[in-house]
Amino acid sequence: MWLLNIKDVVQKQKLTLEEFNSEDQVPYAILSHTWGHKQDEVSFEDCQNEGQFPNKAGIEKVSNVCKKASEENFQYIWIDTCCINKNSSSELQEALNSMYRWYQHSTKCYAFLADIRKPDGELGKSRWMTRGWTLQELISPAYMDFYDMDWSFIAKREILAETIAEYTGIHITILRHERALSEFSIAQRMSWAANRHTTRVEDRAYSLFGIFDVHMSLLYGEGSNAFIRLQEELIKKSTDHSILAWDRDIELKESDGHRGSDLPTDRHEWSGYDLFASSPDDFRNCGNVVIRHTEVPKTVELGNKGLQISALI
Repeated sequence: MWLLNIKDVVQKQKLTLEEFNSEDQVPYAILSHTWGHKQDEVSFEDCQNEGQFPNKAGIEKVSNVCKKASEENFQYIWIDTCCINKNSSSELQEALNSMYRWYQHSTKCYAFLADIRKPDGELGKSRWMTRGWTLQELISPAYMDFYDMDWSFIAKREILAETIAEYTGIHITILRHERALSEFSIAQRMSWAANRHTTRVEDRAYSLFGIFDVHMSLLYGEGSNAFIRLQEELIKKSTDHSILAWDRDIELKESDGHRGSDLPTDRHEWSGYDLFASSPDDFRNCGNVVIRHTEVPKTVELGNKGLQISALI
């Protein structure tokens, strides 16, 4: 795990990364934000070669969050743009599979909403609320402070929990860390990811690793098959039948522009996709699908001959 040295950023205008074997070695802050243009963001490579500040728009964001963290006596911070060596497939694999845990173990998370200015900015209209990766970044940290585009403090997550729950559908007890993720059904958790967007289609699945405590290999280029693989992994580790509670609304998807005229008009034409949902959007109406606890043993097994289910009817 690479962490950015805050003192060097604030006092020396220098980007210095230090490597640690685990997230428990030192206290650290963490940033949650939305990316601008990739070429404008501070990268891992920018922190090499003496780490002089690059001539990039993203350096202002890095500098400002480091100043905030320095005021609270943090020495290190993790920022996804520059603390992952994306040229190393093994490091990228580790980072994406560990990211939920890294946010969870951070001492504080700073959520930067670059398109909101208080007091008039409407929280629900921020792009941050619609991105795939920010779902786990919203849920996992123990402490989270929100800041607007001018780095003015908005509020703590627990104060905003009711408003965020209204906009996102995420249960308020999750936002207040009063209940564990495991207490919510697979379908409910999938519904929180509906209507969110990622730059790469594979990240619709990869950004949910931490939400479901799943570890998978990264296969960029596999497209929507990544979400199929995620559901296969969930069936292997869970007996929660709600994974099959999805509903594909073809007309809604056409109107939303997800796939447009490429969608089959007859659901029987969905060869290979009838068993599993095609994306989290198919769970958009599953926010109230709860886990039913019974004394009757439940099984869900996926094999080369299909799916075998044992359940109470």
